[in-house]
Amino acid sequence: MSQISYFLKALLIFFSLFLVEINGEVKPCTYNIDCPLSMCPSPEIPKCVNSICECK
Repeated sequence: MSQISYFLKALLIFFSLFLVEINGEVKPCTYNIDCPLSMCPSPEIPKCVNSICECK
């Protein structure tokens, strides 16, 4: 029974790391307007820095 619990915990950690990697993809840009507003949490806004969208 404890082996199942450890397996589920490991599976959860693996999938959470996978989701973080998916959400961390790089978006190319030329201007600030090229960056989608949905990529940043509420107090931050997307900015184009060195042709990559970043939350500032």
